[in-house]
Amino acid sequence: LVQSISLKGKIRLLMIPTILPIFPLPNIVLFPHTFMPLHIFEPRYREMLNDIVPSHGTFVITQIKDPSSSDGNSNSNYYPIGCMVRIVRADPLPDGRWNILVQGMALININESLDGKLYRQAHITLRTFQDEKGLSPEQRETLQNLFIDYVIQSDSEEQTKSEIQELLDSDLGDEVLLNTIAMSMKIDPVERQFLLEARSVQDLYDRIYQLWDFMSKGRNTTEGDQWWPL
Repeated sequence: LVQSISLKGKIRLLMIPTILPIFPLPNIVLFPHTFMPLHIFEPRYREMLNDIVPSHGTFVITQIKDPSSSDGNSNSNYYPIGCMVRIVRADPLPDGRWNILVQGMALININESLDGKLYRQAHITLRTFQDEKGLSPEQRETLQNLFIDYVIQSDSEEQTKSEIQELLDSDLGDEVLLNTIAMSMKIDPVERQFLLEARSVQDLYDRIYQLWDFMSKGRNTTEGDQWWPL
């Protein structure tokens, strides 16, 4: 399957398998254009990496709906919308475990699941943002200013603040900017999934502001910190 995917603001044609491994995780949501380190230790996911690292190197991360459920991480207990990722670094360990770094590439609809492997596989389709004009200059400026204010008021190290400022100054595309902010928010996993399932740049902007409005009226996060300094 050949699909166009936006990477760092540029459209590239990539060969994407129509069947991909599914990696459900509790309380984890990854957005396109963002990165995450993972430690792989379960035998079925070791097998997954042994299969995909020498080939296409892609799989889908999706969130488990209820980690405490008796269904565990069965097919019925994970969200049908996830993020396709590519492995950008893979370090095998002597005992068979792996340390990997993945980059989010695109939103994915997880369709019919397949048997035949220790790990889950499913037919997938890309969930692309709808065509639109994007954010206005005023919307971008507001987002950037609020994000900078949040970083300054947080307990982030000076190096982290400097890196985020440099990132914001690098003329990010609308989608990359919104996904970066969404990934950085101190919100509950279900609320993060709510952002992941946005259908367009403007929809994601609106959803972020819905959460901003809700949180700014006094709600605290589970960590006990005010979510956003409005």
